[in-house]
Amino acid sequence: VVGIYGFRFSIHCLPGVNPMMLIHEDKCVLFQPQGRLDLQGGLNLERQLARVSPDQPPIWVVDMAHIDFVDSAGLLSLVNALEVALRRRSRLILCGLCPSVRLVLEITRLDQVFEIVADRLELSTILHHTERLAVPTEAAAA
Repeated sequence: VVGIYGFRFSIHCLPGVNPMMLIHEDKCVLFQPQGRLDLQGGLNLERQLARVSPDQPPIWVVDMAHIDFVDSAGLLSLVNALEVALRRRSRLILCGLCPSVRLVLEITRLDQVFEIVADRLELSTILHHTERLAVPTEAAAA
């Protein structure tokens, strides 16, 4: 399937999980939660992240373009996702934050913890520059 900006995706629908997980040309795993990242939405995202197999790409992207609300439970699920990614020596990138979600991350200072890109175009640039695909080392994660 070819998506916006020429991304090529193979689609993997996970049973029992609402959001969709996509693989982008063997470079990243893309998660696309929808609506609210609250207790339920956060649990769905965490279930999806837990199903990423070790042989899948080491860059995980949470496309937040369709998230219009985040509460403390949703923030906790993002922090948990980052911890899981680092334990698996993977990189977690947040993409496409709406202004209200970005504000919540700024107020909580989590914008300084997460790698955040503005949109899929910026993400595409990152994915096409192999020198930026380095996976965090244990020293950097500590």
